[in-house]
Amino acid sequence: MTFAAGAGVTVTNTAQTLAQYQSANLIRTGLNAWTVTPTSGGSSGLTLINATTFSAQSSVSISDVFSATYENYVAIMSFVSSANAAISFRYRVSGADNTTSNYAYHTQNLSNASTAYAASVASTATALALTSSDGTASVKAASMNIFRPFATDYTSIMGFHNFSTTSGTQPYVGGLLQSGFTATTSFTGFTVFPGSGTITGTIRVYGVQNG
Repeated sequence: MTFAAGAGVTVTNTAQTLAQYQSANLIRTGLNAWTVTPTSGGSSGLTLINATTFSAQSSVSISDVFSATYENYVAIMSFVSSANAAISFRYRVSGADNTTSNYAYHTQNLSNASTAYAASVASTATALALTSSDGTASVKAASMNIFRPFATDYTSIMGFHNFSTTSGTQPYVGGLLQSGFTATTSFTGFTVFPGSGTITGTIRVYGVQNG
């Protein structure tokens, strides 16, 4: 997007151009006089790329959110599950999930019963499989930093998650997560899915400004 003044109007800094997901302000400096100034979002902070709300789905795919515009991303997820099952995560590209055994992950959970649990899995077909240590709780929310998913390079995740359930020995669980993809592959999106039942909720994906 570029800027140009209409008849009888003076616009300063019309050389300012906006790329996709960037923004700017038009500041009125006088009678029919304006100045274009880029907002801080053009060089720093987070930009919302996609917000998807879904209901009673066995699988949710978020496509075409990773691109050359941003190097790193943040995904914020909230769920209500119909069953206490693990929530899994896979990368995707060209409309298809990557189901190779190039994923490895580690999770560490703490419950309100002070029970610690850590799981490390390598050479698996999913980037994460989030659940509580006693298998009775499903994920309620997760915040994940996704590093370099579009680059033809190793992709990694670091983040947080929490769970809740009305049964079992762990009515509340929170923890840390990290994941890596052990091949140099470019991805454009991801899929989340429960081990059983369905999920209802919202997924938001933000691009981290490179400035």
